[in-house]
Amino acid sequence: MFPILQTLVSTAFLAVVLIGLFRWGSWAASLVRRRPVERPGCFQNQGASVPEVPPAPIILAVIWLTLQLIQQYTTPTAAPEGPVDSTTPRPEALMLVTIVIPGAVSALLLALWNFSKKGTPLAEALRPQSIARAFRNGTEIFVLALPPTMLLGFVSLLWKTEENQHLLLQIIQENPDPVLLTIIVLAAAVVAPMFEELLFRVLLLNGSVQFFRRAGLSSKANEHLSVLLVSVLFCIGHGLYDALQLMPLSLCLAWCMLRTQSYWSVVAAHGLFNGSMLLMSIFVQP
Repeated sequence: MFPILQTLVSTAFLAVVLIGLFRWGSWAASLVRRRPVERPGCFQNQGASVPEVPPAPIILAVIWLTLQLIQQYTTPTAAPEGPVDSTTPRPEALMLVTIVIPGAVSALLLALWNFSKKGTPLAEALRPQSIARAFRNGTEIFVLALPPTMLLGFVSLLWKTEENQHLLLQIIQENPDPVLLTIIVLAAAVVAPMFEELLFRVLLLNGSVQFFRRAGLSSKANEHLSVLLVSVLFCIGHGLYDALQLMPLSLCLAWCMLRTQSYWSVVAAHGLFNGSMLLMSIFVQP
């Protein structure tokens, strides 16, 4: 339908994958030759300490995630009777689920933190040190996460089908209506990164670090356990069919957040990743 756009999107996507493979290959070669390996800027300690997050927003984040997991993994899927023409929801329903509710929960989490008298002030915890650095870190995470994500995506084809792929991707392929596409792009590339990074990386990751620190774990064990725990929660929160494929991205986002404490870096990376997946679904996949 859009042969020029298909070519441009495919070429850009392939270029990013090749750049990422080159970075991984360079580090592997340095390790084999026992040469010093320069850590990527997005994983370098930039002098920011882990903020002290008040307990109220952490508790709400845990409750929200628990309810979402219960709903996702315990709600039975009834077999449809007769032919099913489409899974396309109404625009207002899609906007409610993907934009309004995440936005409202985000506002509540931020309000609980802002009005709490404990912990690091909200403005200080989310203040961008440098917009340019945040975007540079986000781009680097995106480039690094894409090759292993694609590799595990091919592995995931062993159990993934068109019926169990992400609902938003199903909608794009079944009914590329301009209104629905606009809602999906806004939700996936803007709202979801901001909401999920606040939930998983700012609150749950930093909250886990606080919890394990008080439990007496060493600094190294604390970091590794917190990153792994939150990454697994992030992946299973997106469904078992996509969990394995999302693990490289989740680990990169968590490690970047732990090292830089830059909320906007992980939001940028998450937005670039989701945006690239949407572009591939819209312009490349049949």
